[in-house]
Amino acid sequence: MPAEELERITVELSGSGWRRVLAESRETRGLSLQVAVCEGRIVGLGTCCPQRSLQLQRMGYDGEIGTLYVLPAFHGLGAGRAIIQTLAMRLQRDGFRAMALWTLTRNLRARGFYERLGGVTLLEREEPCAGGALVEVAYGWNDVGALLPA
Repeated sequence: MPAEELERITVELSGSGWRRVLAESRETRGLSLQVAVCEGRIVGLGTCCPQRSLQLQRMGYDGEIGTLYVLPAFHGLGAGRAIIQTLAMRLQRDGFRAMALWTLTRNLRARGFYERLGGVTLLEREEPCAGGALVEVAYGWNDVGALLPA
């Protein structure tokens, strides 16, 4: 992400944004939030919701992972996998059959993670931002059940 975009993000801005999103989701029942906790500290979070991309909806991906973030110190320890599995369970419970998510094409670590989980690349898009555009790739799973714990 361009430095200008990152510099605009503050704890206050992020916190107020999450409060607004969660308040709206209570009204629409559209968003689920999952956190990973280690020794009383939140080390990761993820969200799922009905698919927002019309293109992905038309391709049959009715569910979406909207957010997945794990603190770098906790990469590779299973928090991301646990969050994805829990979100997949939620989507399946709510009647969603398939899911997709977007990640930056340059985020090779995340892309490798999604590929190890069986995600396949579906689409690419550019999102305008300060200083240019972010190029994103969509990963999809045509069966959310494939992500559930064995």
